[in-house]
Amino acid sequence: MSLSTASEHAGAWRRPGPAVLLYRQWQDEVVLFNEVSGATHLLTPEALVVLQHMGAAPTPESSLAAILRERFEVDDATLAHDVADLLEQLSCLNLIEPCLL
Repeated sequence: MSLSTASEHAGAWRRPGPAVLLYRQWQDEVVLFNEVSGATHLLTPEALVVLQHMGAAPTPESSLAAILRERFEVDDATLAHDVADLLEQLSCLNLIEPCLL
């Protein structure tokens, strides 16, 4: 399922299951271990903030964009596109999934 299709039908995202985030952060890099899959990922600090903010409950994309706007210097003109790209990347890594509100 593509991000645009998932976004049109779901409108929100969540982390699957009750997995605990195991990570280490160094300045602009985050290493995250997915205990469910056993995979280790190199992420951005922005991706970590999204994952920390998002729980098992549905989280609207607009809330995630607002959090990123608060925490980082972002270009409002490209924010929606950047959030969509980030969510697509996290979805491809099976760290998040689309869901209904």
